[in-house]
Amino acid sequence: MPIAEKLMDISFYFLIPLCAIYIEKFLLIISTKVVFQIIVPTLIFFYILNFYLKIPAIMVSLKKVALFSVILFLIVPTSIVVTKLIENTYTNTIEEAISSANETKNELSTYDDTLI
Repeated sequence: MPIAEKLMDISFYFLIPLCAIYIEKFLLIISTKVVFQIIVPTLIFFYILNFYLKIPAIMVSLKKVALFSVILFLIVPTSIVVTKLIENTYTNTIEEAISSANETKNELSTYDDTLI
C-alpha cells in the first residue's frame, strides 16, 4: 500500500501544472477574441479619426497598441504548441509511473504467493 499512496501523492502534484496549463490555454483563446473583436476595431476607428485630425500622439499610440495586439495574437499558437509538449511529457511520465507501479505490484504478488 505505501507505493499506491506515494503514487497518489505524485499524481496530485502532476494535476497542479496540468490545471494551470488548461487555464492558460483557455485564457489564450479568450485573448484572441479580445484582439479581433475589441482591439482591432478600436484601432481602425482611431486610425480613421487620426486620418482627419492629424494628431501625432494618436499615431504613436496606435502603433504601440497595434504592436501589442500582434504580439498577443502570436502568443496563442506558440503557447498552444508549448502546452501540448508539456502535456505530452506529463502524460508519458504518469503512464510510466502507473506501469512501474503495476509491475511492482505484480512482482510483490508473485513474491507473496511463493511465501505462502
